[in-house]
Order: sequence, then structure tokens, then C-alpha cells
Amino acid sequence: MNLKESVRAEKIRRLDLSFYVEVQKGSSSAEVIEKMQASNRKCALIVDGAKLVGIFTAHDIRDHASDTDSLKQPVESVMTPNPETIDGNASLAEAITLLNTKPYRYLPVLNKDKRVIGTLTHY
Repeated sequence: MNLKESVRAEKIRRLDLSFYVEVQKGSSSAEVIEKMQASNRKCALIVDGAKLVGIFTAHDIRDHASDTDSLKQPVESVMTPNPETIDGNASLAEAITLLNTKPYRYLPVLNKDKRVIGTLTHY
């Protein structure tokens, strides 16, 4: 199988998607930023139980930097709610196409039960 065929056939779930930050809804923005810094990540996935409800990125931090009270607020007040996701059974080609056509740097990956299994990062 050549590279082109591999990219079309390989499933995202087979990648190492384990390095991401996940925090529960209700955490303060400051707590989320602290976890992101400790993990050297620029985004966090916000969950309510096991359900993805939002994504919090460096862009959200920048957009609210002048409002120091936002650090004390629950992260859901400054996160991006209901982010677009991709199924872990999608091919690498599908993921690349999506990331190249959308303005996203981070794309949450979900399993068939809609639970987070990781994040794809596009630079």
C-alpha cells in the first residue's frame, strides 16, 4: 500500500490521541489554564460527565484577557460551545480535508459512543 492509499484507509482512532486536556464543566477558567500550562497544551476539552460540551483554546484566553474576572468564572462562560468533532473511524484523509477547509487548529475526536478519545492538532 502506498502513502496515498494509507492516508485514505487509515483510521484516526489508530493514532496516538492520548495527549489532551479534559476538564469538567464548572471548572474555573483559571483552573483550566493551569491544567493546560502543566500539560503544555493550548486547548482543553470541556465535558459534562462524559459528554463533550465545549473547547477552550488559547484564542478564548486571548479574547477574554482584558476581563480579569473571567478567570474566576466557570469555563463554560468563555469556552466555544458545541465544537465540531470527527469520528475516530474517519480516515486520515477525511480529517486532513476537514482541518484544511475549516479555521480550526484543534479538532476533538469521538468514539462511536460520542466519548472523547483525543484531539487532532493542525498547524
